[in-house]
Amino acid sequence: MRDFTDGFLDDFTPSALYTAERYIGDLPDDCSFMLELSKKLHDDPGCGKHWSDGSVVHDCLQPYRTSAGAGVNAIRSDILEFLDSPDIREHLEGIGYEPTTPEAAFIVDHSNEKTLQQKIEAWQKILENMPNCAMSRRYGTFNIPNFHVFLRDVIRWERKKIARFKQPGKHMYFFEDKTGSPPESGCNYGPYTSYEKCFEAIWNVLEEENPTSVEVTRRPINPDDGHYAADKLLLNAKGETMDCQLRCIDKEREGEDPTFAFELMWFDIPTPFHAGDIICCHGDPSDPILLLNMQTWTTQRVIDELPPSTYRECASKKADDLLRHHRQNGDTSDMYAYGCQIEYPLEYPVYIGEPSCFLLDMEYCRTPLKPEARILYGVRAYLDGNLGLDSLIALSSLFELQALVKKKAERFEGEDGGLKTRYPELFDDTIAPPARFKTKRS
Repeated sequence: MRDFTDGFLDDFTPSALYTAERYIGDLPDDCSFMLELSKKLHDDPGCGKHWSDGSVVHDCLQPYRTSAGAGVNAIRSDILEFLDSPDIREHLEGIGYEPTTPEAAFIVDHSNEKTLQQKIEAWQKILENMPNCAMSRRYGTFNIPNFHVFLRDVIRWERKKIARFKQPGKHMYFFEDKTGSPPESGCNYGPYTSYEKCFEAIWNVLEEENPTSVEVTRRPINPDDGHYAADKLLLNAKGETMDCQLRCIDKEREGEDPTFAFELMWFDIPTPFHAGDIICCHGDPSDPILLLNMQTWTTQRVIDELPPSTYRECASKKADDLLRHHRQNGDTSDMYAYGCQIEYPLEYPVYIGEPSCFLLDMEYCRTPLKPEARILYGVRAYLDGNLGLDSLIALSSLFELQALVKKKAERFEGEDGGLKTRYPELFDDTIAPPARFKTKRS
């Protein structure tokens, strides 16, 4: 061997070549991945170079991963339930996808529909049923030498945050109805001297509103040095905690939040989507996207998915390099989709947007598109090779004009509603011209 790492943040350290000896015996949990790595190195000695130059990371072992027993299979469906997108969940179930330990923990963390208690219970199941491993990427600045220890820290931290938020002290509590988007209320209620009093008041004040999302805010009564940071706790319709963010915590005494590490992770989790699919972010069909590219696609995948064009040529040239970079140094900001979407329908009917949908939030758009968004159907026909570029441009102008006419007609009817009753022919082209009768004036 030329070098080895001890799992800490140091750079690779040269090994003592002539004092090394073959290791026999059982490996500790945090080194069990070495058995799989050993098999991979024997099957493909050249992969060692890829490991050392950073082009592959912990998940490079996925094709060589051995079954961890019935325990993992028993909780696989439970883990996939934390995927908010029903389309991705169904796809992974259909292909029998087995997430690695870090992937499973990541999927649990990024659910927006499960309670914090459900996440804690799922992380505990992962600890009890899935194998340990290590993670290292981002030029060595992000390192988890023992993933089980990391998960235990995450569980302790989440429980600590809830306890600290509810702990009596020199704080005031407020709440706000966050139901709807944007929030319906926009009004803070409070202050209350304790979390218990605030919680009780929520269901008294909002009894007839049937809130589905309530945000509780905690502020210090006497903030130090003008520091007005607020702690936040989000509740669902049942009063269960969905999320808790502490901004006033004493980091020297309490330590750093370990959950930030989830934002520094990147995974190539399979999805069922293809270029030309009209998708949306989970629960938001009002903002459809026509998928063009994903940050998890290889050069060959881009070529297979897109018709010949300047866009395909540019995207395919850099796809493999980007994918290699993401595997070593990517984070959640590199897990998005690119595509066409209607940003300003009257000025820019087709807008090539920045990444606009997180990979795990993607789902098929199943609602009819609004008139100004129907051009996305045209882009899809173009990608399928059934519509020429000149026709696509013509359709773009047509849909823009149709949307403009509809909006102006609706505005006119709203401002001069009486005309529709007195002169229905103004708004209905099936009505024949009426006869004119004039009454003589005396």
